[in-house]
Amino acid sequence: MEEDHLDAMEESCPELEAIYAGELRIYDVFRARFRDFDAYDFAYGIESLMEYFRNSILRFCKFYLIFCVFLVEFWFGELVDMEMMKERFAKLLLGEDMSGGGKGVSSALALSNAITNLAASVFGEISRLEPMPPDGKARWRKEIDWLLSVTDHIVEFVPSKQNTNGIIMEIMVTRQRSDVHVNIPALKKLDVMLMECLENFKGQNEFTYASKDDDLSKSKKKRKKTNGGYRLQRMDAQAWDDTIYKNITVDHFDPDYFLSAMDLTSEHKIVDLKNRIEASVVIWRRKMTNKDGKSGWGSGVSLEKREQFEDRAETILLILKHRYPGIPQSALDVSKIEHNRDVGHAILESYSRILESLAHKVMSRIEDVIHADNLVQNPSGRRKAEPAKRRRAKIREIPEREKKSWKSLTVQTARPQ
Repeated sequence: MEEDHLDAMEESCPELEAIYAGELRIYDVFRARFRDFDAYDFAYGIESLMEYFRNSILRFCKFYLIFCVFLVEFWFGELVDMEMMKERFAKLLLGEDMSGGGKGVSSALALSNAITNLAASVFGEISRLEPMPPDGKARWRKEIDWLLSVTDHIVEFVPSKQNTNGIIMEIMVTRQRSDVHVNIPALKKLDVMLMECLENFKGQNEFTYASKDDDLSKSKKKRKKTNGGYRLQRMDAQAWDDTIYKNITVDHFDPDYFLSAMDLTSEHKIVDLKNRIEASVVIWRRKMTNKDGKSGWGSGVSLEKREQFEDRAETILLILKHRYPGIPQSALDVSKIEHNRDVGHAILESYSRILESLAHKVMSRIEDVIHADNLVQNPSGRRKAEPAKRRRAKIREIPEREKKSWKSLTVQTARPQ
């Protein structure tokens, strides 16, 4: 087979036998074969080959440059995040006292303030129903994970059995504290649900309602404001306390009637009522603990009565919380936060509080849209319903949005068909 291959090569190249015999050089054969080759074609081929290599090198350099830029940005971003994280945790470690003079707050309060300030800077006052900006959403997710990472190290000792070399021993092992282990994942899930709820308002249309009072003169506006006001008797602090006590200690107690008789026309008055009721609850609890049979108001009250009054006050506080979820914290809540020393409780309280506040803001914006649209679609229905409400209670309780004169409202949502 090799002989057939050599015969084929000799037929295709007659000079091969002469080369074998030493009568002809290989150089002479190549010069004879390529004597008709055009030098221009050869130069063009070399140039094309160099162009190919140059383009390949440029593409490689461009890819390498992009990779280097990405690597530098990633490395620089990691450095910035690391420095920011160091600064945050150093501030928490010093108790928000960067001077190092030992005048800082406790770690629990520092973490609570850090979560609250982060939520205030990221969310702020939600005035439109629209998705969060991507940078704000990324910042919230990154920094809240930093602050919540502390809970991974809040552990408790639990007994556990270990089998070593056939010997069963009971030892104490660490695991995440049960309340933190249960509540933190649930709060994170609620956080994700709120973000998804805001994302659902993407791509909505914006429309504006004109003010109903644009065509009214100044005198009519003034008369309308005067006639629309709510006449409430002014009570000093002692009269206010007496009214609260008398309404809570009646034989037939109705919490709705109690709230309808109170002055709840402003946020400050709601907080003041909440503070006074909570103070009464604390006093009753101390009286029951000390087993004192005398009440602070000078009348003999049994322990059963105090427990009943405490339950009524707790019911009123619960109704206020559900009816006005966006009111500021009471003095008792602020005192609990300031004097708390449990880091786990501080994180759970602050995280749940800001999520509740965010949910309330979203619900308030949705209710404002529905309320404004109902007023525009059926303005006469509101006028007919108001007298019936006034007849049902001595002092009509009006939501915050109805107390203000209805002005132009600009929201971002779809116009109902």
